[in-house]
Amino acid sequence: MANMVAKIQNLSSSGGLVDLSEVFAVLSNDIICRVVFGRKFNREEGENYFHVMLAEFLDLLGTFAVGEFIPSLAWVSRLNGLNVRVKRNNEEFDAFFERVLDEHIKSRRGGGGGGEGEIFLDVLLALKDDVSIGAQQG
Repeated sequence: MANMVAKIQNLSSSGGLVDLSEVFAVLSNDIICRVVFGRKFNREEGENYFHVMLAEFLDLLGTFAVGEFIPSLAWVSRLNGLNVRVKRNNEEFDAFFERVLDEHIKSRRGGGGGGEGEIFLDVLLALKDDVSIGAQQG
C-alpha cells in the first residue's frame, strides 16, 4: 500500500495523470504474487515478462473461438493463429511456474521454512505430499 501511495504522489506531483485502474491492477497483482509465491513480480524489478504473459492470457480469455461454438469451424483457430498463441502462452506459464517452484523448493531446503513465513505455495506442496488426501473415510 505504501508503494502504491508513493507512486500516486510521485505521478501527481510531477503533473502527470494517474491511471488508477493500472495502479490498482499492479497492487492486486503484487498482493496475489506475494501471498502465493512469496515475492512480487513487477515492472520496477525488471520482471516485466510476468505482466506480458498475464496480459496475453487475459487477452486470450476474451478472444472468441469459433470452434468452441461451431465445432465444424474449429479450423479457423488454426488459420488465425489462436491455437499457436494459446500453446505459446501455456508453455510460457508452465516454464515460469516450474522456475518459481524450483527456486522456492531450493530456498526452503536451505533456510528451513514453515511457520510464520509460510505462503500458499508451501500449503500446496504440503498437500501434494499428504497421502491421506483422497483416501476413503470409512
